[in-house]
Amino acid sequence: MSTFTKEIEYALNNGKYMLAVSLDCSGAFDCIKFDSAERCMKWKGIPDNITRWYVNLLKGRRVHAEVQGQATHIIPHRGSPQGGVLSPLIWNLIMDSLLTTFKGEPVQVLGYADDILLYVVGKSPAILANMMQNELKRVKEWGEVNGLTFNPSKTSMVLYTRSRRRIDVKVKMGGVPLQQENSLKYLGVEIQRNLSWTKHIKERTNKCKFLLGKCRSLVSKRWGLTPKKMEWIYKAVIRPKVAYGAVVWAHRITKGIERDLTRVQRLAMLTITQPLRSTPTAGMEAMLGWIPLSTHVQEMGMNTYLRIKELVQAGWDGIGHHTTIVGHLGVWKAVEEQCVGVLYPRGKRISEQIWTAASETEPEHRLEYPIMMYTDASKEGANVGYSWLASIGEYVIEENITPAKDISVFKAEMLAIGESLKWLQKNMDPMRRNIILSDSKSVVEKLNGHLAQDEMTRNIMVALRDLNARTPTEVIWIKGHSGIVGNELAALLAKEGAAQADKLLDTKPHMPVSRKEIKRKIHDHYMKAWQIKWESLVDCRISKQFYPLVREDKRIVKMSQKDLQLLTQTVTGHGLYKYHLGHWIELPDDDSCSLCQEGQEDTWHLWEWCPRLRKDRKVIRCLMEKGLAYEHGLLKMMRLKAVESLRARNETLLAS
Repeated sequence: MSTFTKEIEYALNNGKYMLAVSLDCSGAFDCIKFDSAERCMKWKGIPDNITRWYVNLLKGRRVHAEVQGQATHIIPHRGSPQGGVLSPLIWNLIMDSLLTTFKGEPVQVLGYADDILLYVVGKSPAILANMMQNELKRVKEWGEVNGLTFNPSKTSMVLYTRSRRRIDVKVKMGGVPLQQENSLKYLGVEIQRNLSWTKHIKERTNKCKFLLGKCRSLVSKRWGLTPKKMEWIYKAVIRPKVAYGAVVWAHRITKGIERDLTRVQRLAMLTITQPLRSTPTAGMEAMLGWIPLSTHVQEMGMNTYLRIKELVQAGWDGIGHHTTIVGHLGVWKAVEEQCVGVLYPRGKRISEQIWTAASETEPEHRLEYPIMMYTDASKEGANVGYSWLASIGEYVIEENITPAKDISVFKAEMLAIGESLKWLQKNMDPMRRNIILSDSKSVVEKLNGHLAQDEMTRNIMVALRDLNARTPTEVIWIKGHSGIVGNELAALLAKEGAAQADKLLDTKPHMPVSRKEIKRKIHDHYMKAWQIKWESLVDCRISKQFYPLVREDKRIVKMSQKDLQLLTQTVTGHGLYKYHLGHWIELPDDDSCSLCQEGQEDTWHLWEWCPRLRKDRKVIRCLMEKGLAYEHGLLKMMRLKAVESLRARNETLLAS
């Protein structure tokens, strides 16, 4: 999808047209010929015995079916087994025979499972139509050879252009004219002819609002799904449906798209909190800790870009050099450089099995005391320190401290073990065993396994294997801060290293940055964007006072429906208080507090300033200092008899 969108962006940004045809393959898995599967398996160099075995499986199948007592038995003459483990692989081999025929051709083809997409870029729509017509004949011939047919009535054709004027082109398939449309749905994403995403977002948000409407019928004030379960439904089902394909469209969120996305999230929050209809969306987001949906889909688009950026290549301008990457890839690349920096090395994923080889020779008289290597790591903010110390018996013979920045504790622990192995290789004593002790269980399990998935782990496991081949060496987990002297000393050294990290002149990491660390930096970037957006809002005055800083919080939805409803009214100020009611009805007097007559009657005044509640406020603050959660303190204040009687009077005033 990203490749196709990139090609459209390239064409439109260079004043060209793109003609795209999405083919509908009828019964793909059910119609392939047996000899096509055999031919493609031989073409890809699959061993003959495996090829013969699979072809025999296809030809020797017997299908039995029974419906209402009527049984039938048939021998299939084409198709691969539905649900077969190898069926998708064989289909991919057959599809690859089509994809390779278009290499180097003006008309390009993209394939994903049974979705086939042809496209061609140029300056003349008529010439593009002729080129597409010729290639469709080739595709039809390929389908006949492999037993596949294409349905012209379900085939979509779109001419992508910046022009507002519709330009008609005529292309036929099997003698049937293809219908030219204004948008094309590819892999579930609706791409309009001017590369607008409004239609796609409308369809997605409407479906999600329909699903949320169904969920709302399962929620009531006294029964139904709990707020926690509703949040799970929203975050695990609804939100991913909206964010699907965000890598190609989230960089172009207009005000209209942002408004549609906000409505979806607002509907979910209204279902969970059951507040007054006038409650501001931004205030509920700050209280629940839900990042705005428009910001969330941008983060999801950025994370998708990180996964696929090495697979989607830059286009070629036909002159001799690569064009500058524009469009969605260029936007995500700029965000990546802003979040992570261009100097950060990226770690590559590998998969390599490394088995530890024990020493074949055992000395006659091994020394009693082994070399004990204690390692540890410490992190304070972005500052990291890792250390190791070597001891024999009660004596420390060597120690090392290394400060670093912007790496995880896990990686720092791995680095500490790697540095200790280097020291052991230089100072190896064949008469002593080597024992490396770490209080990081995940690191020990990683190194004692046999699968290396990154270069750093592989290098450490290889060093451990080589050292173990010369003298017995093992990595053991110990419980941290359990009174083991060596571990406590290593922890102190690691903290000292973290304190020295501020003095580093070069803050560039000296090792590949993990994908997890990059994703954390990207998440922090979008959390900062949410904070800036929150601070720039003109409204939500009361919510900003309760929550000046936005954050993600999983505790709020664990409350009951009744508590969450009252908390929402408290945090947003949209409840039975004079300041809010004054916007809807004419008050008999001013909006001053009914308890003290000294300020506006709103929730922040009651929580922070009202003299009448001074003693209760002091008691609640003392409870909060002893561990009472902030939100529960707010609820305790709003459930005081004086405050409840105030709301009751205002409810009577509203009813009258």
